[in-house]
Amino acid sequence: MPAISVIIPVYNSEKWLSACLSSLLAQTFRDWEAVCVDDGSTDRSANILTAYAARDGRIRVFWQKNEGPSSARNHGLLAVRGEYIAFVDADDEVDPRYLELMLGSLKRYPQAGLAWCEFRRNDEKNICTESAASVCYSNPLGHCILHRKPRLPAMIGSRFFRGSTLCDIRFPEGIDYAEDILFTYRVLSTMEAAVYVPSPLYMYRKNESSLSNRPLTIHRIDHEVACCVQMALFSFEYPLTGKAQKKLEQTIALRFFRVIIRLIRRDDSNDSKGWLVRHIRRLYELELQHIFVPTALPIRYRFLYWLYKKRFL
Repeated sequence: MPAISVIIPVYNSEKWLSACLSSLLAQTFRDWEAVCVDDGSTDRSANILTAYAARDGRIRVFWQKNEGPSSARNHGLLAVRGEYIAFVDADDEVDPRYLELMLGSLKRYPQAGLAWCEFRRNDEKNICTESAASVCYSNPLGHCILHRKPRLPAMIGSRFFRGSTLCDIRFPEGIDYAEDILFTYRVLSTMEAAVYVPSPLYMYRKNESSLSNRPLTIHRIDHEVACCVQMALFSFEYPLTGKAQKKLEQTIALRFFRVIIRLIRRDDSNDSKGWLVRHIRRLYELELQHIFVPTALPIRYRFLYWLYKKRFL
């Protein structure tokens, strides 16, 4: 069985998929498998996956109808055979020493369930500080929520997991935006420590066709709101104490506000006013359920929310 399983969800990624898979084939650590899940692609992604699987038996390919990135990653989690698990997006790449250094950091700190590294964008120069030592942090959930430095990023790609820590935790299906945040919170709530690797080993490619960069739609707004609701429910299920709990409440309230008010206000489509009216009402319903807490907002945002309520309710 391989030591590491790398899960790659694939959807219409023909432009960058070869570069992604080639970056895995170039790894200095060789005992790995790639679990590629084609999420109903309609371009040449399937052909590329088939060709790479024929070239190297460590690349395994699975197929499903288009159900979104969460479903594809969960499909991958059911198929993994490795003791350690990494996630790489099909339009990203990893440094040749990514698996070696991330695995080494978790072996160095057996109490840690997760390692995360720095990442860079594809238009930034890669300066890999291999000599920098990894650092172990206790209470990783509090570290993440308080946005302490070094910051644990929301993106799933720059994280490397000890498989036993994931247990039955899965990505929330039916939510296409910020699903990795919910997954991260749940995983971190089970861990006593995490390791930071101060090297830019993960290369994130800014893809204009990705979900987060597409034009605003009612679908996106609904999914962003659903994510916020799940974050609030998580805070009820795993109550924190002190600064961490207060910061989490602020984070959730700000995310609600930015999704429903700021995101819609900056959209110039003819539908934006109707979206705003609909979602201000939805926000008020969530306020009555104590899921949205406007008192956690900065004063200027609280006032703006009050004005919108007065206008539309």
